[in-house]
Amino acid sequence: MRHITGSNREVTSFGVTPSGMVDLDHARDMARKTRPHILIAGPSSYPREIDFAALRAIADEVGALLFTDIAHVAGLIAAGLHANPVPFSDVSTTSTQKTLCGPRNGAFVFAKNRFGAEIDAAIFPGLQGPAAANLIAARAVQMEMITRPAFAELMRNVLANAKALAAGLEEGGVVLYTGGTDSHMVMAFTGELWTQAELVAKLGEYGILGNAMRAPDRSGKPRTAFRLGTVGLTIRGLGMDDFSQIGQELALIFAAGPGAPLDRARLETLRQLAATHPVPSFID
Repeated sequence: MRHITGSNREVTSFGVTPSGMVDLDHARDMARKTRPHILIAGPSSYPREIDFAALRAIADEVGALLFTDIAHVAGLIAAGLHANPVPFSDVSTTSTQKTLCGPRNGAFVFAKNRFGAEIDAAIFPGLQGPAAANLIAARAVQMEMITRPAFAELMRNVLANAKALAAGLEEGGVVLYTGGTDSHMVMAFTGELWTQAELVAKLGEYGILGNAMRAPDRSGKPRTAFRLGTVGLTIRGLGMDDFSQIGQELALIFAAGPGAPLDRARLETLRQLAATHPVPSFID
């Protein structure tokens, strides 16, 4: 008996336009050419909204299912601030951390009724055992929390802060992937001087954590980029002015290059931002 994790599938990817946006025309052409059984979409390193209705139309045209993953933007969707793929999808999945701000845990699955029983059986006992009771309880608390007005306000601040971070980076001369953001996520091109390893190491010296990766520029050439999110620091109480300042400080670090010595004045500025906005605690 061959296990599902040992199965191979033929995968074909559709691309983005020169501006970095999802190329729906290319997606349609590829679907007509390859006739896929399933069309998969979701923003993991993509800071813009996706036209899920258009992808639904493409899937219907070629007789494919539409599978979407919303792990990165589920909190924004729950707050009504981001495009929701669930009405257009045969299956949608999400984790419970990230913008949902809950415990780190596997996927919630939202599926059309005809797929529910098969998915349940495939996950348990097919792939995993029962969930731990503490995680079930934590998710119940989380689901209640996201129904509160305070959660929607948090997500509005997350979006505003992401736009402020993007503006601060651009003010410092940094080019952004897709030219901006519609979510909590900002992706900044760091210039020709940097490798991914150098970028992570240098920003670590300043106490900045993020994800170094590659993204296509307008010519289609992969470039080193840095992916940042605004959820954690927004929870800590930082506002738009703070994020704009962080963006400007990052721009100066990028421009200085990997060989520049540590700027202790800049390090102290960033430390003060962190020190004056401690991590919230339930313990006084």
